[in-house]
Amino acid sequence: MTAAEEVFLDDVTPPKFSRAGSEVRTPSHRDEMQPDKFAALFLSLVRFIGAGYAHGDAECWEAAHRCAEEAVGPIDGPLFVARAAGLVRAVRRRRDPDLAYLPWSCLRLSSDEAKLMLLIGAARATDMRALERAASDLLGGGRGAETIQAANELANLCRRPAAR
Repeated sequence: MTAAEEVFLDDVTPPKFSRAGSEVRTPSHRDEMQPDKFAALFLSLVRFIGAGYAHGDAECWEAAHRCAEEAVGPIDGPLFVARAAGLVRAVRRRRDPDLAYLPWSCLRLSSDEAKLMLLIGAARATDMRALERAASDLLGGGRGAETIQAANELANLCRRPAAR
């Protein structure tokens, strides 16, 4: 099964996360996240991008492009990769240590991946308060205006007619 095929297997409702008081419990398994096509694509792209950074292998970037192009087509696919990479770069500039990534086929989520999914979920829902909380949690405190903008730009791509 290719990464793009996996993206479309979980075509269900947008992610839902349980709340305990004001705290948001981050999911540790992809099934808890209930990913739709876009969320699953985003997670796969983040993992390919992370592998590219970790291994310095251009094949990881090529795999990200293949995955996105198979999922949303040859016109929007590269845009998804670029926006996902822009978000990862924005986060990497603001935090130390680097993000923890799992292999694209893994069903579990690292804590960082779960926080990224909360971030992009809040951006897609256009929930600014949740987006700011998610960015602060991901970055270890403080406002992350660049991270928030990158998340919003990526979320806007899923609203494009060709991406649906």
